[in-house]
Amino acid sequence: MCPYCMGTWIVTIITFWYLTLYNIQHGHIIVPKKIKPFTNFLIRHHIDVLALWFLIIIGLIMKHFWYYYGHYF
Repeated sequence: MCPYCMGTWIVTIITFWYLTLYNIQHGHIIVPKKIKPFTNFLIRHHIDVLALWFLIIIGLIMKHFWYYYGHYF
């Protein structure tokens, strides 16, 4: 795993997430009324969703490279 690439992933994911939330909050992305409560939940729990997103990515990386990293655990 390339450290530069992983750093780029982190910055890109965080930028995408907060830019999307900003656009939803300011009406640049129009959200149907049916899913408005869901988007409000995402806005209130933005850190939790972002942390879950990174945990899933880390889990997938560990699953893929378990043969290499597994002996450390």
